[in-house]
Amino acid sequence: MKNQKKINGHLKFNFQLIKQFMTDSFQIMPNKICLCSNLNEDLNLEIWEKVELIIFLEFTYKVKFPDDATSRYQSIFELIAFIIFDSYYFKIPPFSEKN
Repeated sequence: MKNQKKINGHLKFNFQLIKQFMTDSFQIMPNKICLCSNLNEDLNLEIWEKVELIIFLEFTYKVKFPDDATSRYQSIFELIAFIIFDSYYFKIPPFSEKN
């Protein structure tokens, strides 16, 4: 799993990797990129740039974003939260009520 590291079975994020990708791919100044950065308002990403970012995240973290991800997720934090929750979704046992 290139770029995806787990510690004690937990996914470890490398925010610097995401930041470097955005700096290299979209020529955004690194000091403008933070977890709370809004993809539209703060970073001025075009739709194709959002698609490229999502493809990078899917490849790097082995997840599949929904088809409407470019309009659903507005910040870097939201994208990362999706990846974290997606990686644990199948590990959480279903709730069952006992009669």
